[in-house]
Amino acid sequence: MRKWALGLAGVMALAMASAANATETYTQIDSSFLNSAGTAFFGANVKGQTSISDSFSFTLDGDNAANAQVSSIMFRNIDIDFTSIYIDVNDAAHRFVQTGFDPQTETWELASIFLSAGTHTIYVNGNVAGSSHNGSYVGNLNIAAVPEPATWAMMLIGFGAVGWQLRRRSSGVLAQAV
Repeated sequence: MRKWALGLAGVMALAMASAANATETYTQIDSSFLNSAGTAFFGANVKGQTSISDSFSFTLDGDNAANAQVSSIMFRNIDIDFTSIYIDVNDAAHRFVQTGFDPQTETWELASIFLSAGTHTIYVNGNVAGSSHNGSYVGNLNIAAVPEPATWAMMLIGFGAVGWQLRRRSSGVLAQAV
């Protein structure tokens, strides 16, 4: 009897764990791919929930300019309505701005911001609309290295030298037809 009870408890625990895993599937941000390729995607498939409060963390190897976008598409009785999306930067929140609205693609975008090296997190909050309480969304994050001050200085000196050479060059007399 005891073995049967333990077996039943194990089956119930396994079933509950499987059900919990089935309710939401995440695509996390791959930091190594993001740092090497300059872009990465993330998102979630939501099943049987009325609201979402998801977070996606990533680590940057260096200082970068970044932009991002998160989208969901309303289809039949499946939709996610975002309430807020933001990224933390040095304990300050930079909010995404809604640029696309239902019934078309609901899109939220983050204009170019500066992200220092280290770990950052994107937070996605919203409501799962419709009677099925199912939906999905996807986001992408793009980064580009920010040149160091020494690089900017060398570039400005180079432009100055080219300008000086062009100004110093004597202009030849052009032949004119009479």
